[in-house]
Amino acid sequence: MPDAPYDPAKAREYYLRTRELKGRQPGAQPPVGGSGSGKAVVPPPKSAEQLRKETEARVASLKNKLKELSNLLRELVKQAKERSGAKTKPTESKTDPKKPEKLTGTQKAEAAKRSKDYYEKNKEPVEPAKEEADLEAKIAKVREKIAKAQADIKASIQKARDQTT
Repeated sequence: MPDAPYDPAKAREYYLRTRELKGRQPGAQPPVGGSGSGKAVVPPPKSAEQLRKETEARVASLKNKLKELSNLLRELVKQAKERSGAKTKPTESKTDPKKPEKLTGTQKAEAAKRSKDYYEKNKEPVEPAKEEADLEAKIAKVREKIAKAQADIKASIQKARDQTT
């Protein structure tokens, strides 16, 4: 424990006597704005509402693009199957649509697991930026599939031409 009690007046006097103000260090970054005017030219920040609307608009346009590309891919696959002579599977179910099928214990367990996984994946609201990135990735995958389908169609056309000659 110190010998003398704390004296605020004495502490202030010591502070005023020993303080040193530090200016800008030589070689430091110039102020933002660059012209030396001292005023930074910063665009006004966008409001959260405006950012959300812009992001939602981008997401909506990406969803539309993905839908169009998926339809195109579906059509190309259909054309490729027609040219190759592959039979398409009927989409109608053989069972009565009004009565659901009875599931076995294993099927129920698998359905419960899928349901749990889906819940875990979708329990948090998806951020628009993340959704946008996911949609862009899906669009890239669909474009790759379209390119592959187009290449397959060209190959089948070339094969058919070679067989006829």
